[in-house]
Amino acid sequence: MKKQYAVIGNPVLHSLSPLIHQRAFDFYQIEARYFAYEVEDFSAFMQYFHAGNQTGNTVSHARDVSRAHDVPLFQEGGFIPYSYLGCQGGLYQKNLKLVPYAGQDFSFPLQGLSVTIPHKKAVLQAADRIGYKARLAGAANTLYWDKGELVAENTDIAGFFAPLEAYFHNNPPFHSVLVYGAGGAACAVLTALLHMRELQTVYLCARREEQAQELISHFKAHGDLMREYGLNTKAELRFIPLRHEEFACDLAVNTIPQWGAEAVSPRADFTGVRFAYDLTYKQTPFLEKAQEYGVFCQDGKTMFIEQAKAQFKFWTGLEIPTRCYQDIF
Repeated sequence: MKKQYAVIGNPVLHSLSPLIHQRAFDFYQIEARYFAYEVEDFSAFMQYFHAGNQTGNTVSHARDVSRAHDVPLFQEGGFIPYSYLGCQGGLYQKNLKLVPYAGQDFSFPLQGLSVTIPHKKAVLQAADRIGYKARLAGAANTLYWDKGELVAENTDIAGFFAPLEAYFHNNPPFHSVLVYGAGGAACAVLTALLHMRELQTVYLCARREEQAQELISHFKAHGDLMREYGLNTKAELRFIPLRHEEFACDLAVNTIPQWGAEAVSPRADFTGVRFAYDLTYKQTPFLEKAQEYGVFCQDGKTMFIEQAKAQFKFWTGLEIPTRCYQDIF
């Protein structure tokens, strides 16, 4: 039986994670299946995740466990595994789509999870141990086993930081950063930014001051943890309203979703900005406006690839080869 890994969320059937990870497992000839599960009830899925722990790692045994514990499995109309493996022509064809996986050649319990919206906070409660980055971010996107313990970690942070690290090879460090948005993505971004020792000020620009102040208080409350892992505790975190007189900063980061024809950039004037970063995979009004000013621009593609590479390394100790992701977008 092949090992089972998966990404869970809602919605999730647009995810590219099953493609990049299945390609990597196949490259290394690891007998594993990587699925996408659209999940509303996180607690019920975690019973499914653990199915087979006491009775053996097979689908038939897991089905017995599901009946004993009222856990819905995909065979019984519960959690349906989606995969790119059902597509004709292999995993390197164009225009692949996730389709329900009809096979039963995979094992229980699951060996690892990628976690996306809306379960990134809930997953912390499922872990035996929480990595410091996930603790600081208040959310995790990865579950993996380590010496019999289920560990929650946040690889979005390493993913976000990777393009900045490359930029710093030929450019001076940032001293001031402006982050648009104060939700879960902004919390992960702040965790990454506070790994920069030279950083002096981070401005949180949000619609709701209360949400931004909660985020600032969260990091102040974790000062001991930040000092333990060598993060920057001297940088000032400040709230500014979404509508403000624009000013220069080294880095401007947009975490506010920019979907639809009505989307507008939260910033109009990029004078004095060196680097513009949007977490979205595609071109956005934010990046289009930054390009008009000749600013160095970065979308979310590299962040996605790097967070996936970090997940795969937690699960296998191996690096995802370039050929597994070079054509993924």
